[in-house]
Amino acid sequence: SELPGLSKGALRQMRPSERAGTILRHTHVMSYARLRELCAPAPADALLHGLPDVAVLVQGNWVLRSALACASERDARCRDAMLLHFTNDRHMTTKAFADSAKLSTQAARELLAQVATSRPGHGWEFKLPTDTQFEAEHPQLALAQREAWLRLGATLRQQPLGAAARTAPAGGAPKDGAASKRGKGGASMAGAGVKAAGAKATVGVGKPPGGR
Repeated sequence: SELPGLSKGALRQMRPSERAGTILRHTHVMSYARLRELCAPAPADALLHGLPDVAVLVQGNWVLRSALACASERDARCRDAMLLHFTNDRHMTTKAFADSAKLSTQAARELLAQVATSRPGHGWEFKLPTDTQFEAEHPQLALAQREAWLRLGATLRQQPLGAAARTAPAGGAPKDGAASKRGKGGASMAGAGVKAAGAKATVGVGKPPGGR
């Protein structure tokens, strides 16, 4: 089963963003079309408004935010850097990721396995096909997510993964949403920046920015 131990009845009792987050904790990555099916009958605008609280856009698909996927700030930073790479390139090798993130081979493989499929002799490939249809249908949201990834790239250039985290990302940690309740919203650079940008973009789908 795609979601072992999780009933549709239980999902229906949750807010759209909570449903999406619960689903993505099981799968880590999913297309918007499939999320819509599993989150039905939640309205599309409610789901689009809530998704940036729990997920980031990679290759037109939604990936669980690193602040929610990782137990430590360092792992979240490394995972964010990996996701940033996948926004631009569908392929990555274990060695390239392990070397750049200063991770063991095993740790690098474990993070890659969350969102990519191993291709023997060719490294790893992002799990899902690029969803250009979603990006075309929701250009404002897609643009906001791309801009947030650019900000993350600038942060990583200034503060490499080998260095200790010193500050929260530009724009600050989210003031609401699941990540801030964990107390680690600021630890995941893409988590804070992309979430804030996503909330801004939801104006285009009929919901006000900020809050849930």
